[in-house]
Amino acid sequence: MKKHETVQEATAGQMKEFAAAVIESLPPDMTTNVMQGWIGKKGSLKHALRKALMPPAKTDASVQELIVDWEHFYKKHFDLAKDFSSLRIPEKRDGFDRLIVVAEGMTSEKIFGRIKSLMLAWKYWDNLDDITSDRKADKDYCIWV
Repeated sequence: MKKHETVQEATAGQMKEFAAAVIESLPPDMTTNVMQGWIGKKGSLKHALRKALMPPAKTDASVQELIVDWEHFYKKHFDLAKDFSSLRIPEKRDGFDRLIVVAEGMTSEKIFGRIKSLMLAWKYWDNLDDITSDRKADKDYCIWV
């Protein structure tokens, strides 16, 4: 993929065809216990499918570790059980070495409030959410900074 290339998401028709192909590929001798085990561990299933289906650059172990760290961060500090395993990771560019994962509903002001409850902190702006940004809190996303 070229730098700054627009990534096109799969169409609804492609998703239906792909889902049907996956279902047809399930082992016919899979037991109910194995099936229920995967149902009970949807995060593990997502990780396994992502590892099997995505190009190697997208499943880099160090990036996956960062994603898991962010899941733990949101659980510990916001009591949010998040699964970012299917989150689209943008291509890493030179000079952008830190991956920031923002959970749906998180705003700069919410994050700052939590940081302030953990340590001394101050800010230049009264309400960080008033700062104009093209990023919205309507879904999980990540960026390299």
